[in-house]
Amino acid sequence: MGILPTNSEKLETEKQTRAELRKLRKEMNYKNGTEILLALSVSTNKMARRVQIFPEVFHLDVTANTNKQKRDLFLMVVKDAVGSANIDNATIIPSEKRWVYTMIYRNLFHNLYGEVTISRNKLYLTDDNTVE
Repeated sequence: MGILPTNSEKLETEKQTRAELRKLRKEMNYKNGTEILLALSVSTNKMARRVQIFPEVFHLDVTANTNKQKRDLFLMVVKDAVGSANIDNATIIPSEKRWVYTMIYRNLFHNLYGEVTISRNKLYLTDDNTVE
């Protein structure tokens, strides 16, 4: 049994995001008003600690259609002091739209790693996907 977020824990959304959510519900054949899980972001204590130690550069990419719902998996990789690459965040996302990435960067990463850690980030490296 899952634990539902309280109203204060739900993300505040702008008008554009609300419009995107309506489109997403329609694309997924959900009734109006149906609540959906937008993203599930996972980072263990060890992963979060590594992000805090090496926050300067995040390598980001998406693997498409990773589950039965055909959702994409957004990965953040951090390199440590000896150059080893480590997956330090895995987020299941509903689509590869700009508002989804904005939600991840502005909300999920800030909540998982803290304002200070994210403020120390200097570069997000992605492939040629311009919305990332």
